[in-house]
Amino acid sequence: EDPARAQTAYRQVLELDPTEERAVDSLQALYSEMEDWENLIEVLTMRASLHPEEDADLKLLSGDLLEGKLEEPMKAAELYEELIAYDPTAREAFDRLERIYTEHEVWDRLVETYDRLLSVTAEDDMRVDLLRKLALLSESVLDNGDAAADYFQQILDLRPDDLETIAALERLYEEQDRFDDLVLVLRRTVQLADSVREKVSYLEKIAEISASRLDDLHSAILAYKEILEHDPAHVETLRRLEELFGE
Repeated sequence: EDPARAQTAYRQVLELDPTEERAVDSLQALYSEMEDWENLIEVLTMRASLHPEEDADLKLLSGDLLEGKLEEPMKAAELYEELIAYDPTAREAFDRLERIYTEHEVWDRLVETYDRLLSVTAEDDMRVDLLRKLALLSESVLDNGDAAADYFQQILDLRPDDLETIAALERLYEEQDRFDDLVLVLRRTVQLADSVREKVSYLEKIAEISASRLDDLHSAILAYKEILEHDPAHVETLRRLEELFGE
């Protein structure tokens, strides 16, 4: 059989009746045999219109062809975007988008992809993983410290004792001169610190920020008094309290 003539005949059938499934099946088999990937993708789209329940699988298959055979990953990404637009839980499509956007450094689209997946993810561990990716991407690649801090704060809401996140927020808030937020984070570190030395160190920082950055002598004095509860003979704290009461 002449493949060209067969192709023409089947397409003529579909012009008369786009729902003629046997013609679609025959063209799919023909283009696969001919390795005519572009036309095969077109036929897969036709098939999806006849079988909406297969649409997700057919989009993934077309994406495979675009990536592997035609070397057009961004066109494949368009298909995956279409898929998650009506099925936000299509994890395979998300995974492929993550890979494509990372490999091609399309960072803004990668952030959108993570945010979209986050909006439909209920499980805490998965949310923490996505939020951490968003935070690191925002800080390291997009140079958006405010967004990074917001994502880290969302992690802390889920994992209040996450020391890695607390350290990241401490760094970001200090860089951004967000001293009120920094004091709140340092308060968490005091609660989580294992040793008296660590607690004293963090409380000293709280006291110093309160006094010199926030002009809040009352909070500074309370922090120093708290140090004395842990270490009544702490010489530097006694000296600073004497200075503050003198002021």
